[in-house]
Amino acid sequence: TAPLLDELASTIEMFRYQFKGVQVSTDFQGNSIIQANFGEINQVVLNLLVNAAQAGATTISIEGREDARENIFFVAVHDNGPGIPQKIIERMFDPFFTTKGAGNSGLGLSISKGIIEKHGAHLDVKSQLGFGTTFTIRFPRGYQQ
Repeated sequence: TAPLLDELASTIEMFRYQFKGVQVSTDFQGNSIIQANFGEINQVVLNLLVNAAQAGATTISIEGREDARENIFFVAVHDNGPGIPQKIIERMFDPFFTTKGAGNSGLGLSISKGIIEKHGAHLDVKSQLGFGTTFTIRFPRGYQQ
């Protein structure tokens, strides 16, 4: 168990070093201590950040909060990219589906979703064309200390 923001800090810094033109902000509130395989959680968050940058996002915010009503702790990755069409959202978690063309396995989001589900959590996406995308990881309360 560890504070989630502390665990994500090195991944966020690595991303910032690689994608200097993308502004990343964080806002974690509440008890953000969870039990998890942080290597895997960092892999998922890095994948979400890289995908956002490759899609054209120039700002990304990572928000972490408790939601007592839903009995969860959530982490949301918001970006100001172009948004994702609904027909792509419907398939984006399918293995081998990619919009990036040759040389891309199309496994990133499929693997990410599998990792999150293995932790008893859920990975959701909401997007609006022209206004960006938000991926939300919802950890059940049982993963908090």
